[in-house]
This record gives sequence, C-alpha cells and structure tokens, in this order.
Amino acid sequence: MIVDLERLKRTLADDLKALREGKSVLGVSEMADALEALGPAYVVNAKAIRSSKNDPKGLTVEYALILEKLERPS
Repeated sequence: MIVDLERLKRTLADDLKALREGKSVLGVSEMADALEALGPAYVVNAKAIRSSKNDPKGLTVEYALILEKLERPS
C-alpha cells in the first residue's frame, strides 16, 4: 500500500475535528492500515487506533498524538 502522507494528515485533521465536535468517523480500520504501511514506527499507533475504535475519547487522543507525530520533522 502506498500512502499519500499529505492526504493522510488532512484526513486525520478532519477526523480529529469531527471527533472533537462529538461526531463519529468512518474508516478507522483503513486509517490503521495506512499507518501500518508507513512502517514500524507507526504499528503501535495503528494498534491503539484499532483498540479505541469504539471509544470516541480514546480515538480523539490517539488521532491527536498521531497527527502530532506525523507533523514533526523527521
């Protein structure tokens, strides 16, 4: 799977905004798959997302952490 990093960041940001507004988001499993495709550094994040799939507060925290991690310069 080839991941468009900028698109992934936009999707995460949009989903995070929706979660903070109390809305639900779709594609949590696909988001986890995309993170896994980025490599070993993101496998833990993908597992955390899958674990938080039915927990909006937990998912909000995980999405925020992942977005911050993606935006940090390598």
